[in-house]
Amino acid sequence: MCHIAFWEPTFAADYATAAEWEKAPYRVAAKIHPLTVEQNALTSFKSRTTLVPCRANTIGPGIFLQADYAIGGADGTLGRGMQWQGMSLWMTLRYGATPWITSSYIPTLPGKLFFLGELAGPLVAECN
Repeated sequence: MCHIAFWEPTFAADYATAAEWEKAPYRVAAKIHPLTVEQNALTSFKSRTTLVPCRANTIGPGIFLQADYAIGGADGTLGRGMQWQGMSLWMTLRYGATPWITSSYIPTLPGKLFFLGELAGPLVAECN
């Protein structure tokens, strides 16, 4: 959900300015957003939400923004048209860098971003 190394978008609320946020090096035992918990339950814990840790050690923008080269990826599809990273990818690439969308800083770094074509859209719900 738009995080980088578990640096959650909600952490932006803890900083007065983007410049202050950009200097933050890491967090120890950071509280993970419930959507990240659910994503990890789906991808790594065979849907066992209760097994997913609710906290993580992170690296922050004070470290990842200093990268000489970054490699990112979005492979969040589940098959049968289901996915969870389409909206995150669109937000990352379309709205400019903001601490409220941590991953939006990835396009500002030199490197490569890989993603599955299905995530590029269109993001149209299958409802009647």
